[in-house]
Amino acid sequence: MKRFAFLLALFVQFNPLFCQDNFSALYLKLQQGESKAVIDTLSTVAKDTSYKNQGVLLLLGDAYKFQYDYTNALKYYIRVLKYNESNKRALESISDMYSLLGESQMTIKTLENLYLLDSSNNRIAFKLATAYQSNSNVKNALKLCKKIYQIDSGNYIITKTLGDYYWSLRNNDSSLYFFNKAEKINRKSTYTKLMISRILFDNLDYNSAKIFASRGVDMDSSSVQLRKQLANCCFKLKDYSEAIPHYIFLFEQGDSSENNLRKIGARLFFTGNYEMCIPWFEKSLEYDQKNSETLFYLGSALSETGKYSEALDYLLMAYSVLLPDAEVAYIVKNQTGQTLSNLKRFEEAYIAFKEASKYKPEDINLIYQMAMMKGLQQGSKNLTEAEELLNKYLKALGEKNGALSKEELKMKSDAEVYLEKIKEELFMKTK
Repeated sequence: MKRFAFLLALFVQFNPLFCQDNFSALYLKLQQGESKAVIDTLSTVAKDTSYKNQGVLLLLGDAYKFQYDYTNALKYYIRVLKYNESNKRALESISDMYSLLGESQMTIKTLENLYLLDSSNNRIAFKLATAYQSNSNVKNALKLCKKIYQIDSGNYIITKTLGDYYWSLRNNDSSLYFFNKAEKINRKSTYTKLMISRILFDNLDYNSAKIFASRGVDMDSSSVQLRKQLANCCFKLKDYSEAIPHYIFLFEQGDSSENNLRKIGARLFFTGNYEMCIPWFEKSLEYDQKNSETLFYLGSALSETGKYSEALDYLLMAYSVLLPDAEVAYIVKNQTGQTLSNLKRFEEAYIAFKEASKYKPEDINLIYQMAMMKGLQQGSKNLTEAEELLNKYLKALGEKNGALSKEELKMKSDAEVYLEKIKEELFMKTK
């Protein structure tokens, strides 16, 4: 066999006509995975740097490429250009090798030379656009893709790529336009559905975003990205029960991140599954013990299940690690007051409600809560303060514009009854 290869090499070297007429047989060997045999056959011939047969050099380059020896492949492709600078086949192969070797600038330079030779070739133009984009030159990539699109507007890949480029430039309107076009060209694409959903989500159109994410999941329920997108849409629409299985799917697929664990816990919390959500929050805290949101929800869930002492610990921790966010601080302090009230620590609960009112003074229900905490304690001073607070609450309620809600009407009635009771108690204490 070695002798045959050697004789064949000699024949190739001294019979150019054979090379022309029999390349198909050698290429067939290459396609059948016998690239090493092709190299063994032709490398002896091409070892001489003065050898000029471009067909053989290209074939050797291909054989080395099939062997994943990109450096040697590049060497033979470059040798072709010494004899023919405008050899398009060699230029394209050289650009491919530079790309595989991670030499982005040389990839671009070679493709630019090739594009100058053949600017009507959309495939080369698209390769150059991709090289620009990989080198963070999105504007040049976009410019080339738009030229291709003008010629071939029905091409799904080009249309979708324009959507990608505009998305990377944060031009949501143009990105959505091209992704919608791509979606019409290829209805079976889950990628376009995902991207359209993401853009609509960013535009706060959660209902439409959910529709496209759902369509994508219907086509490919195993897609992590689509399931995550659908879960986030459900959450924004407060469809918590619908969101839970998608977040659990992400967990089962290996997403045990603090963020995903907290999301599962939160969705269970919002659906009233307080016992079930506690373990998820506890797992989440193993990754980040100072996440105020996790601490708050865990404390609230424990409070809802009657574990008030444990709940209080987490609520106090949540407050201690808070950033100066008035809205979050108000929520935590309000929940802390309710938990302390359940523990019958009325004065501490009063202080918590009072602190909550500093963050949100327009919440007049906090005045009612403070009055109740004072009224549940002994002594004329506490009762007097409760009386003042109830009067203040009823006055604020009377100054509200519009009709009172059912809950407000009930609280008003309770406040009036309790106020009369306090007045009687204070009167009796003066006797």
